[in-house]
Amino acid sequence: AGIFEVIRVSTVGTDNKGAITHTYRYAVCADTVEWSHVYEVIPGSFTPIEDSVKNVFCLSDVQTPHTPEFVVCGETVPVEYDSTHQAVASCDTAIYYYHYVVNGTKYVWRYIYSISPKAFDVPASETKSVQCIADVTRPTPPAVTNSCLDPINPTLTQIDSTEHGCADTVKYTFTYQDCVPAHTKTWTYTYYVKDTIKPAITNTLPELTAEGCNSSVKPAACTTVAELVAQGLVISDNCVANTELTLSSRDVVTDSACVITVTRYYTVTDACGNDSTVSQTIKIHRSDDFTITDVATSRTVQCVSAATVEAITLPVVKDACNVTLTPKDTTVVNNIENCEGTVKYTFGYENCEGNDTAWTFTYTVDLPALVVPDIKRDTIACLTDTNTRTYTPPVITNVCGDAAGIFEVIRVSTVGTDNK
Repeated sequence: AGIFEVIRVSTVGTDNKGAITHTYRYAVCADTVEWSHVYEVIPGSFTPIEDSVKNVFCLSDVQTPHTPEFVVCGETVPVEYDSTHQAVASCDTAIYYYHYVVNGTKYVWRYIYSISPKAFDVPASETKSVQCIADVTRPTPPAVTNSCLDPINPTLTQIDSTEHGCADTVKYTFTYQDCVPAHTKTWTYTYYVKDTIKPAITNTLPELTAEGCNSSVKPAACTTVAELVAQGLVISDNCVANTELTLSSRDVVTDSACVITVTRYYTVTDACGNDSTVSQTIKIHRSDDFTITDVATSRTVQCVSAATVEAITLPVVKDACNVTLTPKDTTVVNNIENCEGTVKYTFGYENCEGNDTAWTFTYTVDLPALVVPDIKRDTIACLTDTNTRTYTPPVITNVCGDAAGIFEVIRVSTVGTDNK
């Protein structure tokens, strides 16, 4: 008998269960017969495909995966995309979800990206030297990115301050941390604070004067910086206000016979011992007062020759500092006429600063009248004897010894005719 037909009938459903029957028809002569071969499909156990995991450093490394291809019983199983869990930051996870059906059962397959950046570096820490604590400001930390060029924002985690006398150290610590704790690093910025600049002083102090005989009369020194400023100085410090500056002074006295000079040195000092000095000159002058002892200021004499400067008793003249002075000059005014009148002596006194005074002594010359000897009488016999007899007139002097000169002779005769 020959096979003249094969009929295939499948009752296998979507769950891969059922039967496949192959029916063979035979014919020989007028007879036909059928014979069947039945495949009973009973699916075996199916092991789902494991999820795929890929480690990457950056978000930019995450890409849509290729759709996987599954073959079951020689047939390709279609895989369909479902959804994606997107990563939004480093150390996040991106997951792509797919599903496929085998033997009526739905399976889920995932493609997982595990993102973990590389370790990063920070720049070297920095230092800065400044003069004043006011110069210390919060520093700007450097910009740092991870291996994916994502910025890592630092946090100010500590401020340390150590004072050493006039020097300060201020240290700022910034901490950089990404999503991997082991990557944590710090960056520091340290200020070294030390004031080395002297207070600034501009302008000059005016010269002061006083009147007296020694330096004890000098004006009192300023005790505050504000007092110096009130005298015309401009004072400032690079770090502190003037109220925090200290002021000291010392005097150097140069004594002379006349003017005493006091050089006063003011020193302005800041808290760190930086100081500047300015000087002021004080001149102490003697006053123009004089004292003159009481002595006679006039005298009457008989003769001009007695009106001499040597015969005058001078007073004791002292200046305001009790220095005895001697006359610097003498002037004489002579008002004598006919051996009588006045002679005035004026003595000028001057102290070392040129202040002067004068003292005057006056002589009054009162000459007594001349004393004339008695009349000389001679007896002669004849009138003509007056022509032959001679006589010498007397010498007449005043009390000063000055001889009176004969400036006229007057002859008076009372002789009568009787020659008497």
